[in-house]
Amino acid sequence: MAYWRKTLNVEYFVSADMKFIQLLLGLCGATGEYACPWCKVNKEGRSDLTRPWDYYHNRSIGRNIEDMLDSNFKKSYGCKHMPLISLHVNHYVPDELHLMLRITDVLLRNLIDDALEMDDDSKMRRIIPINLKKLTELLQSCGVSFHMWHNKAGEIEWTSLSGTEKVKLLNHLPSKLASEDGVIFENSKHSVIKLWEDFYVLYKYVNDTTDSGEVIFEKAKLWLENVLNIGKLCRKGYNLHNFTPYMHCLVYHVPFFASHFGPLKMFSGQGLEKNNDIVKQIHQKKSNKWDSAVSALVTRKRLEFGHTNNLEREKRAYEKSSNWWTNDLKNSRSVKRRLILEEISEADIYNKSSVDFTNMTDHELKLYLKSNGVNTKLRKREKLLSLILSLNV
Repeated sequence: MAYWRKTLNVEYFVSADMKFIQLLLGLCGATGEYACPWCKVNKEGRSDLTRPWDYYHNRSIGRNIEDMLDSNFKKSYGCKHMPLISLHVNHYVPDELHLMLRITDVLLRNLIDDALEMDDDSKMRRIIPINLKKLTELLQSCGVSFHMWHNKAGEIEWTSLSGTEKVKLLNHLPSKLASEDGVIFENSKHSVIKLWEDFYVLYKYVNDTTDSGEVIFEKAKLWLENVLNIGKLCRKGYNLHNFTPYMHCLVYHVPFFASHFGPLKMFSGQGLEKNNDIVKQIHQKKSNKWDSAVSALVTRKRLEFGHTNNLEREKRAYEKSSNWWTNDLKNSRSVKRRLILEEISEADIYNKSSVDFTNMTDHELKLYLKSNGVNTKLRKREKLLSLILSLNV
């Protein structure tokens, strides 16, 4: 590319979460047999930590765009469609934000499973289960909005946390878990806490490091080995079959990208995610829902124009009137209640007067009187009708 009489060598990269990269490459989803976008490892093989750090970027096992564009290669190793972009596979860089989000999702789910299992043990021993409640309170004490509930199928669900909230958990939760009794099993408590602490260190390290791929690989491999060691203590969620594509990516592909192209922070998609959050808020709070895209664009442009020209809106000053809360509100409610009761009373009179008693039998007339609190031994129809009319006057 020529720019100001200079020739610049430009390389194109795509940085996104794994789901979007799989879509661009025409691959199957994360639950498929060959889910990794960068190599042809199968579901069972991605938990193998005995391979060298650059093994999955060799020609024999690594993916290449030439094979994927070949129509004869279609439906092999998870390829379902032709790639949308003819770009070298090694130029699809994993987004560091989603790498952190998806791995912490697994760690958080394991904490919840531990608390649920301990509560089940408490119920068997007829002890009040409190571990799940204590875990929820611990998570909330880290400064995040977190809740759990049961869906219609009876399965437990919980709040999906943003990247900023996940960083708060990584920063504060380990120390809170260490100071709290229960919540997770004692025989693996220290290892689980260290797992959270080490992942936070590893996450910051891959974002800033310029070390060689082998050094990064050894640090990531050690962390994954600690995960599997907890699984040996019969803890749910720390076994080989829980090895996700993102964990495989952290060990065998992040070292390659960091050593060849620099720290992952250079390819971060946090700015785009922040923009997505703002647009979502605009749609939910400031959109008329007729045309969501137009509403978001117009609102963003208006905010941008106001910010650049110092025309931002000021919030209207609010002065609380204590007299209104103590007197005026009470009076307005009493007036409204009186009007409602008057309307109800008028409606009852109208209904009573609108009944046609002439077509009712003697038995029905007596039942009507009884429903209005009048018990009588009268038998003549004329006397029954006159008694009813005296009630409605």
